[in-house]
Amino acid sequence: MANNQTPDSNEEEYTGILGNFQESSEPEPPSSPEPAPEPAPKKENGALKIAGVAVASAAILGCLCFLGVKLWNNKSSELPATSQAEASGENTNASGDEETTVNPAELLPENTTGALYSEHNEISPELMECFYQNCLNGYASAMSYYGIDTATTDLKTTKLPEESGEDMTWFEYIMSQAKSSASQLLVFQEAASAAGYEMTDEDKKSVEEQLASVDLTTYGENASEEDVRTILEMQTLASSYFNYVLDNMDISDEDLQAYYEANKKNFDTCSLMGFNVFYQTEEETTEAASDTETETEAETKMSQELAKEFADKLLAVKSPEEFETIVHDILINYENYDESELTNLSSQIRSDSFSYQEGFEAAEWAFGGTAKVGDTYLVENDGVYSVYYLLSEPALDDTETVNVRHILYMTSNHTASADADTDDTDSADEASSETETQLSEEESRAAEEAALQECHKLAENTLKEWEKGDKSEDSFAELANQYSEDPGSNTNGGLYEKVTPGQMVDTFNDWCFDASRKAGDTGIVETTYGVHVMYFSGKGDPVWKDTAKNDIQTENMDSWFEEQRALYPVAENEALLNSIA
Repeated sequence: MANNQTPDSNEEEYTGILGNFQESSEPEPPSSPEPAPEPAPKKENGALKIAGVAVASAAILGCLCFLGVKLWNNKSSELPATSQAEASGENTNASGDEETTVNPAELLPENTTGALYSEHNEISPELMECFYQNCLNGYASAMSYYGIDTATTDLKTTKLPEESGEDMTWFEYIMSQAKSSASQLLVFQEAASAAGYEMTDEDKKSVEEQLASVDLTTYGENASEEDVRTILEMQTLASSYFNYVLDNMDISDEDLQAYYEANKKNFDTCSLMGFNVFYQTEEETTEAASDTETETEAETKMSQELAKEFADKLLAVKSPEEFETIVHDILINYENYDESELTNLSSQIRSDSFSYQEGFEAAEWAFGGTAKVGDTYLVENDGVYSVYYLLSEPALDDTETVNVRHILYMTSNHTASADADTDDTDSADEASSETETQLSEEESRAAEEAALQECHKLAENTLKEWEKGDKSEDSFAELANQYSEDPGSNTNGGLYEKVTPGQMVDTFNDWCFDASRKAGDTGIVETTYGVHVMYFSGKGDPVWKDTAKNDIQTENMDSWFEEQRALYPVAENEALLNSIA
C-alpha cells in the first residue's frame, strides 16, 4: 500500500528564489499533459515531492512566468534606503513623508505613441504585437483542441467556446492576457526606477543568454531581435526587483507562530483508521433481478442489513486491533480477498497524516475539536457505510526536514542485455523452451548483479575522488553535476532540500534520518535505483514553517503589488491595440 502522502501536481519547474511556480489562465484541453519523470531517489509509489517555496500569485507573476522568464536571486544588490520602506510595504517618499494616492489622470501623458503607457515608460504597437504573438503561441495548443488554426482563423470574429463562460472573441481574450503581462511589467519598471533599482551584471548576462537561445518567431514573424531583447530586459528587471522586495520582507518566528494559530486547520494533521463497507442498493437489486443472464457487480455485494451490522461493530470497537480484525473478517469472507493480500492491512486502512478538507464530513468531525482518541464516526452515503476510528488528535507536525546531496549511478544504465538463444520455429520442444527461458532469467539476474557491482565501484571511486580534494560541499556538488545519473538533481549539484521522513525510498531515507547524522557526513547507499554517493548538507525547518512563510509572503506581495499598481497606473490606447494582428 502506498503511503498516505500524495504527489504534487505536475508543473513545469522554474528555478530561482521562488522555486516551482507557474500558473496559467490558459483554457485546458480535456487530456492532461504527460507527467514529468520522477527524480530517481523518490519513492515509486508517488511520495510527496518537496520543491522550493512558491510565493507569488498569478496576479503578480503571470507576466514573468507565462513569457518564460526564470526568476533570479539578487540578494547582493544594494538599494537606496527608500526601497527598504517599499520592501516592508510602507508608502513613503524620499523625505520620509507618507505617500499620497496618485491620480492616474495627473501622471499619464496626454499624447503618446504607445499602445500601453505609464508615467515614464511605454510599450509601442510593435512591441505590443510581440507580447500578443507570444501569448497566442502559448495558447495555440488549447485552441487547436477547439479546431482553431491560429494561422487561418479570424480570431477577431471567432468567439470563445460556450463552456468558457466568457462572451468575447479569441482575439479579445488573448489580447487581455498580453495586456495584463505587459502592464504588470510597466508597473515593475516604474517601481524599480523609483527605488533606484537596476539590473545587475548577472541579470544582463541572463538576458543575453536567453536572447541567444530564444526562437524569435515565438514573438511573431515580424519580431526583431531588439524587440525581444527589450521584453527580456523588462521581464528580468521585474523578476529581479520582485525577488529583492521579497527577500527583504522580515518574517519572524513569532509571525509564523501567529499565522499558524490563526490557521490551525490548514497545518494540523491527525491519524485515523477508516473503512468503507459497501452494500447492494435497492436500485442495484432491481437491476440484478432483471438481468438473468449476466451476473452483475451488485450481486457480489452484501445486503444493506449486513453492511449496517458490520458498520455498527466497527463503531463499537475499543482498540485499533479490534477495528483491523473486523475489517480483516469482511475482506476475507465477503470481498474475496486472499490472506496474502492482507499482510500489510494496517497500513492500508490507516492514515498517519490525515489533513483537513473543508466539507469532507470525516474531516469536519476529526478537526471539529470534540473528537477524542478512540472515538469512532459513521458517514452514510448511498451504497456505502464509511466508519472512522481516531488514532491521534489533530496536531502540528514539527518534524525537521533535511537537505542532502547525492550522486547516483543507476543500475539500469549499466546492465548489459543477456544473449539468450531463442527458437522461433513452431515445432520447438516445450521442455527446451522452458530451459531457454530459465537460462535467460538467470543471465538477466547475473547481468543485473554485474551492473550493481559496477555501480558500487563507480560510487566508491567517486567518493575517493572527492576525498582527495578539499572535501567541501561545493566540490561534491561539482562532482554530482559531472557524474550523477539522476535527471532530477544532476544539474543542481545533486541537491534535495526539505526532505521529509518517508519521502525517499527506504535505505536512502534511513541514511538521511539516522539519529547520529550530522552536516558533512558522506556515505554510499544502495537502493532499487542503483548506488548513491551521499552528502548530508544539514537539517532544515519543519515543512509547516516554509508553508506559513510562503502564505505570508504571498499575502504581503499581493498587497505590495496592488500598492504599486495604484502608485504607477498604466493606461492603454484602445485604437492602437485593436490595430494589432
